[in-house]
Amino acid sequence: MNDGRLLLHPRDPQAPSPERATLLRSLEGIGLLGAPLTGANEFLVGEQFLQWIAFMGCSPFVRLEPPAEGGAFCHLALLGPYPEPRLLSGRNTRPPQCPACGQRIASWREQSNQPRVRCEHCQTQSPLAALKWRRNAGLGRCFLEIRNIFPGEAAPVEGLLQRLEALGAGPWDYFYLA
Repeated sequence: MNDGRLLLHPRDPQAPSPERATLLRSLEGIGLLGAPLTGANEFLVGEQFLQWIAFMGCSPFVRLEPPAEGGAFCHLALLGPYPEPRLLSGRNTRPPQCPACGQRIASWREQSNQPRVRCEHCQTQSPLAALKWRRNAGLGRCFLEIRNIFPGEAAPVEGLLQRLEALGAGPWDYFYLA
């Protein structure tokens, strides 16, 4: 397996997060989320997991249960809710594009703790949420993390995003980290 992750989050990082209990109940109710693991925020995949997450390719190998010998397997984690939006990035995160000029902002990491990032090409200052991350980073107050999914290997089906939107935080989106 790998250490890749598929993360789902409300598209608007300022939107209030759904109540944790409501989110858990909803995810359990549709069969995405299974039994809790030893960590308070980690869960096995539910019985309907493969109906909500579409895998790409002709025959992906995804281990959905903990192997007897130990090791990595696909499971879920709930991150947050956090009082303020957080930027999650990984080693696969490439420089985002400026929303004004479309050029890549190479200095984004150095500026990521600031409320606005300055484009070194056009000098436009933009909030982190306005930058074009191209599914390699995301900003939010809560995240549903699906662990041990290689970036680009799977994506949520539209019905799952609609179910999450119905929880009151507006439309949801997703990205990948490695």
